[in-house]
Amino acid sequence: MMDADLQAAYDLYRRDPNRFITCIMNLQVYGLHSSLLRVFGSFTTEGELTGLLLRYSNICLAADADGMAGEAFALIIDEENGLAGVRGAIETVRAISPWLRRYQLSSMEISTFMRLDEPVRIPEDTFERVRAVTLDDLDLVADLYSRAGVMYRSRMNVKNMLDRAPESPFFAAEIVHEGDRQLVSAALLNIMSDEAGLIGGVFTRPEQRGRGWAARCTAAVALTLQQYGRLPCLFYENPVAGRVYSRLGFKEVAFWAVMYLHLP
Repeated sequence: MMDADLQAAYDLYRRDPNRFITCIMNLQVYGLHSSLLRVFGSFTTEGELTGLLLRYSNICLAADADGMAGEAFALIIDEENGLAGVRGAIETVRAISPWLRRYQLSSMEISTFMRLDEPVRIPEDTFERVRAVTLDDLDLVADLYSRAGVMYRSRMNVKNMLDRAPESPFFAAEIVHEGDRQLVSAALLNIMSDEAGLIGGVFTRPEQRGRGWAARCTAAVALTLQQYGRLPCLFYENPVAGRVYSRLGFKEVAFWAVMYLHLP
């Protein structure tokens, strides 16, 4: 894509915000010329932009109006190295899969997109149990996410996230266990654009689940976003998490898909 195509990308977003919001967020934050982001577009024969494919780190984000860009996006994905997966509008991701030749599909799961258009419902005693996280908490945060399975984040990744605080809100619940401080749950901001913020990294230690920690941490991040004048939004794959977010006021507005890839 070129700079001249940016207006067309925003037009796509305005026509279907829930489908294109994460693509636009990344374009706003990183821009077309960032070394961290590569942006491709699908076009009609008349030159009309119909879809966006973004490569960031080891994933791609993909969205188009109806899945017709699947073949074109698959050709691009097959040329990329080091991809772990594709996340995007469900029709788009499903349309990509049959056209892949170099990469093979490991698995696919449905991801529900939620947004919070009303004031967040704050659980009782949230800010008595949850606090903002800073760089001084690096060891505690790294320990928490080292146990997070598929949500694992390296110490360097954790440091990069904490370096962005407080502009990028990050809240955690802390307890004292056998005399030692311990973070038992956390929620953070993956990315924030001019209009919205994408909440992620919501993780609670297994032995501490069912006590409302994740709801409190997520509510704290959502409230901060709303105070910044941004729309809180997030994805979930686990139905239990979806029920937690619904109680905070988040509404399901779109279905996405996550396609995990591997090379044979």
